[in-house]
Amino acid sequence: MKRLVFPKNKKQTRSNNTMEFIEKKAFYIAILSVLAISIFIFWDFLVFQSLYLFTDIGSDTLNIRYPNMMHKEHYVATDGWLVKWSFFKGMGENAYTGISFNPIAWLSILLFGTLEVAERLVYVELLKIILIAICFYNYLKTIELSNYTAIVGTILFTFSGYIIVGGTWHTHSSIILYGVFLLLAFEKLLKQNVWPLFPLAVYFIGVNAYLYLLGIGLVAYASFRIIDEKGFDFKNIGILVGKMALLTLLGIALDASAMYSKIGRVVDSPRVSGTVSLAPKLSEMQMFGLEEPLHYLTLLTRFLGNDFLGNGNSYFGWRNYLEAPLFYCGLLTLLLLPQILVQLKGKKRLLYIAFFSFWLVLLIFPYFRYAFYLFMGNYYKGSLSLFVPISCLFFAMQALNTIQKTKKINVIVLISSFFILLVALFFPYQTEIDTTLRNISVICLLVYTALFYMYSFGKYQQEILIAVLAVVLLEMGYNAHQTIHKREALAAASLQQKTGYNDFTVEA
Repeated sequence: MKRLVFPKNKKQTRSNNTMEFIEKKAFYIAILSVLAISIFIFWDFLVFQSLYLFTDIGSDTLNIRYPNMMHKEHYVATDGWLVKWSFFKGMGENAYTGISFNPIAWLSILLFGTLEVAERLVYVELLKIILIAICFYNYLKTIELSNYTAIVGTILFTFSGYIIVGGTWHTHSSIILYGVFLLLAFEKLLKQNVWPLFPLAVYFIGVNAYLYLLGIGLVAYASFRIIDEKGFDFKNIGILVGKMALLTLLGIALDASAMYSKIGRVVDSPRVSGTVSLAPKLSEMQMFGLEEPLHYLTLLTRFLGNDFLGNGNSYFGWRNYLEAPLFYCGLLTLLLLPQILVQLKGKKRLLYIAFFSFWLVLLIFPYFRYAFYLFMGNYYKGSLSLFVPISCLFFAMQALNTIQKTKKINVIVLISSFFILLVALFFPYQTEIDTTLRNISVICLLVYTALFYMYSFGKYQQEILIAVLAVVLLEMGYNAHQTIHKREALAAASLQQKTGYNDFTVEA
């Protein structure tokens, strides 16, 4: 007797095929999605309606970094790649920075060398964003998440607050790229015993303050991950830590030609040993003293979005637009993060709580944050604005991975998370909030919650995951676009005018 086979629902078959395609072509979908959102965000700059140089709070890039880039361009054209002594800096000074390979500088010349330096900046930024996406996707795959989760996590991170806001200062997107590459190198060493990437990552960062800032962030993350993977096996932990130390020394040795001048620049900096050093003042803070209320308001809203407290010069939160916390990495991250606590059991759950609590202590009590930064600065850039969002994403994407694998979600935790975030969005802050951004955030939050609530019924789960991915694309694209396009950028026409550095000084 023949077995009866009933035809599958056409919509279900179509969605299954779509999900299979997403899983199969995950890397390409992730990178093409990042490229599409980037083109949407940067379009005005890519077609040179504006230059990716900002005249608002980001003008220090225009006033400091851009002249140095122009100087380097001129020096290379007249004297070659090895910069030694320059008479175009002040009355003349030693401009030697060592013999080193900067992949971004080389790629920017190779790919965009025919453009003016000011026009090239946005294309270099686009290149860095693509490279960050590639590194972060591979990081998520190295920690053994599903292809679908890797796509979602890559989009959430690539358009997170520090990358988008920090990228308008140009230097910070490079720091983030090297930091993510360092993270990937560590996970390759931990999970696969692949070591060559680690010294290369240290070499790319170079011997400077950021080697410490990224290094201390990695130490915190690595301590958690080593115990998470190996437990309290002190022999294996000792071997891995020994490898990391030796590989770090190898990376520093590769940058030996520049070491003396770079260390000298840090030591001689007035921010380190001079009269403007913050160390004496910051070290006087009481260990469990608290910050001003505006700090905690900024901290909370910067988890929810970049611009709740204003954009660029109109920003009215704690410190300034760049140095304040830049923790936004999507509302989906915040919604799913608590799910990890009900998915884990026993010692593993305690480990995750301890790691989360470590960051929480740094955020609540400023003394510990100052100590984290060696009392050299009162800000979040360079380390915490990178590693706190990565840690949140690590938790949330682990939770999403488990939800996809088990096809289950804890509805009580989901609804509780939704209401907590709703309260955070509508809390009476006694200050002006960007209501348009809040309304968009509420809509996204409602849609995410509704989708995962329906997911709990076990029907149309493939379609729901596809819909979640679509909302992630819309949310991150909208937030990044708003952050960039509300800023005051230099008009492209200024390149042809006698303004700024192209004034009549040379003729005079």
